[in-house]
Amino acid sequence: MAPRKIAILGGGLGAVSTAYALTSIPGWAERFEIDLYTAGWRLGGKGASGRNAAHAERIEEHGLHVWLGFYQNAFALIQHCYAELGSVAARRGEGPVLQFEDAFRRHSELAVMDRGASGWRRMRLRFPETKAVPGGPNPRLLPSLSHYLELAKQLARTGLESASEDAPGARAQLRRLGRSLQRSVLGRGAWAKARAATDPWTEALDEDPALRETFQLVDLFVTLGLGLVAELGLEGRHLDDLDDDEFLDWLRRWGADPATLDSPLIRGIYDMGLAFEEGDPERPSFAAGAFIRATLRILFTYEGAVFWKMQGGMGDIVFAPLYRVLLDRGVRVHFFHRVDRLEPSADGREVAAVHMSVQAQIRPPSDEQARPWADAEGYDPLRVVHGEPCWPSEPDWGQLADGEALREHLRWLEDPRLPGPAPLRQLSLTRGRDFDALVLGIPVAALRTIAAELGQVNQRFGRMLAGIQTVQTQAAQLWLEPSLDELGYHDPPTVLASYVDPLNTWADMSHLIPLERWSPGEVGSVAYYCGPRRGPEASEAASAAEEQASVEAELDALLDAKARDLWPGAQAEDGRFDSQRLLPDSERARRSYVRVNDAPSERYVLTSPGTTRLRLAPDDSGFANLYLCGDWTRNDFNTGCVEATVMSGLEAARALAAYPFHVVGSRPGRWSSRRSLWERGARS
Repeated sequence: MAPRKIAILGGGLGAVSTAYALTSIPGWAERFEIDLYTAGWRLGGKGASGRNAAHAERIEEHGLHVWLGFYQNAFALIQHCYAELGSVAARRGEGPVLQFEDAFRRHSELAVMDRGASGWRRMRLRFPETKAVPGGPNPRLLPSLSHYLELAKQLARTGLESASEDAPGARAQLRRLGRSLQRSVLGRGAWAKARAATDPWTEALDEDPALRETFQLVDLFVTLGLGLVAELGLEGRHLDDLDDDEFLDWLRRWGADPATLDSPLIRGIYDMGLAFEEGDPERPSFAAGAFIRATLRILFTYEGAVFWKMQGGMGDIVFAPLYRVLLDRGVRVHFFHRVDRLEPSADGREVAAVHMSVQAQIRPPSDEQARPWADAEGYDPLRVVHGEPCWPSEPDWGQLADGEALREHLRWLEDPRLPGPAPLRQLSLTRGRDFDALVLGIPVAALRTIAAELGQVNQRFGRMLAGIQTVQTQAAQLWLEPSLDELGYHDPPTVLASYVDPLNTWADMSHLIPLERWSPGEVGSVAYYCGPRRGPEASEAASAAEEQASVEAELDALLDAKARDLWPGAQAEDGRFDSQRLLPDSERARRSYVRVNDAPSERYVLTSPGTTRLRLAPDDSGFANLYLCGDWTRNDFNTGCVEATVMSGLEAARALAAYPFHVVGSRPGRWSSRRSLWERGARS
């Protein structure tokens, strides 16, 4: 039989994960021909990054990207990729390659900002580390609900005991809460009565940050336990059944104290999940079941460390290695191919055609010009920085016909709403001739236009397109001359959330300085900020200059008002941020990078109340030859993150190939096995 033709649409992690999984099947080339089509010059989607050659090869990201220690599937995939990358480089006569152990490093120092009567206070969270690495052959099994509750109870009791030692005046009340905690599983009444008896000292919470933090932590886990036991343990429901409620509303219904609802711990998770409707910090939006699942996995199922920081940009560490391995395996990648429209068949049961615009024509290389990582059309997207292939922040214009003219339309290459050159060459892929099956890895906000006709002939698909909410985001990066210590920040480097909106999350990324090309002493610290951006989905894009000016203004306001809370050494005599010394206008372009992610394919997918039931599983698109992948699909995690995206890609590949990949974290009974998904040898 002729190999089955698979067309994968999109260049994000979901699409790339699907291609990687399919090509990991023994004898895959006899079964499939795989083509991957993506707009622009790079892979990565929302996780794409680039190197700016004009500014010291600095890393420019879409936002702050760190991996979490419970990412079992994502780490399994990337470790497998790195293990193969060495042999790929050897066959091609390339030098030594980066090892996984050097690409990801443990990070266990987190912080949230707590606002009390005396102002902002940094609350440090230090998580214990282990020697384990997520994604190994025996992944840590997910605890049962009863185990989660026991762990939460232990954490709450530890907090009570610690606070009793630190706050002698409240010791008796805290012990009373501890005894009530033992009885609370019988009903919320015991907990509510015990908490009511402490009203006289709860008035002091604003004056005693340590006491307030302990109270909020204990109240959160006890209330969470009561609600889960009542709604799931006694009623036999699943976490997904709680997704019609917004988490804060659900917690309030089960009697959480108002101080707990405003806890920086809770707000920190909302901030990291960008979980605000239309980017409005006054409109939190996180489905209760998904929030609880994410929180429990973050706290109780991580391996090695709660966070893992990449030692480079997302493009350098994740997508360049994946691209090189896929290319070596025989996947045909097509850059500069923008998908414009999906056409359903006459009977509405399949996708009949994919209509595209080809954004650029590739110049053939000269005799002396090497293109070792060229795609199917001959375009080589990578550039070597410090010995490692990386994605540039803009295409290699010399490889493109009329490249200089295209330079004026750089952002159009990744945002179809912007004006571009005309006319473009049109290309249509047709069912039976160019593809037998499609994998749709384009984010849902972009599909509202691209796949509108599919939604018209299939009601479930249409409800999914209309119902899943997204939010635009914004990010800023600073390269400052003083070190973190010289700026007055003397704690270990951290990832910090629950701060001033809209750039409410900050991370020190100074470990990246040696990977860029700054002059000695030019840069001593690097700061990344990110957060949601207000506004609904827009059909038209603002100008790049307007967007940049807007984010720069918000960054300046944040630095002037609040930088002293983190960096006392950055303060000028008037108490504001010392921009004349640290960020002068003459150095602004070199020392700062800002961006707004408002293009349809860049918007972050929310897990809003009532929307998880609208998600379609990778194998349940409603069209016989269409499979779905991305963090917007139904994938047993249902929250926007790297892990959910990889899970979705694996499930798409599993369904398409009928091959028993094991997806860690899927519901029991679905290809259950503890062996690594890359070690499975049996066919379905």
